[in-house]
Amino acid sequence: MVLIHVISTRSPSQTKGVNEERALGYGKQFLKTPWQAREANEKRALGYGKQFLKTSWQAREANEKRALGYGKQFLKTPWQAREANEKRALGYGKQFLKTPWQAREANEKRALGYGKQFLKTSWQAREANEKRARRYGKQFLKTPWQAREANEKRALGYGKQFLKTSWQAREANEKRVRRYGKQFSKTPWQATSVNEKRARRYGKQFSKTPWQATSVNEKRARRRLLVSMRK
Repeated sequence: MVLIHVISTRSPSQTKGVNEERALGYGKQFLKTPWQAREANEKRALGYGKQFLKTSWQAREANEKRALGYGKQFLKTPWQAREANEKRALGYGKQFLKTPWQAREANEKRALGYGKQFLKTSWQAREANEKRARRYGKQFLKTPWQAREANEKRALGYGKQFLKTSWQAREANEKRVRRYGKQFSKTPWQATSVNEKRARRYGKQFSKTPWQATSVNEKRARRRLLVSMRK
């Protein structure tokens, strides 16, 4: 039997010295042997993305390029970034645990549904929401998906127009006021109470929404016309 013996070009003490120098620049994990480091990187890549299979200096260069686009926090190590994301998630919602490019894509999709302001950062959006809340009501301090759920519930009670944003609804109300009267500029629950009072005086059709009331009135007008023509 022939035994093949591979002799390292470096002595263990030289290797340890090199590893200690690298550890000063990049972190404790580089004191591991190269195959252990590769295994550790593969495990980390499962959690954070392909870029962590790169060597430490390539990763640092990649982080510096990303920092130009996204901010200083991406120069942190992945576990520090994760901790920072978890803290931000407590304040702003789950979507901030995503990577920056996934979050940007998600924001672009949300902007299609809700408006340009959702492309802003979370704290800018919160400030914008607080300003809007002064004008339109407390419900706009909710996150967009909570607001959408609230709108869907309101739409069940009041009609399709409440799925619109507050400023679109206001414009729609102003147009309706020109056709139907002042009470339609009120909030929906105030309008219903007014309609209930009118219904006691004039009849059931006045508790209906304006477009339902017009269709009923059109039917009644046709009936009166037919009766008058027969006479």
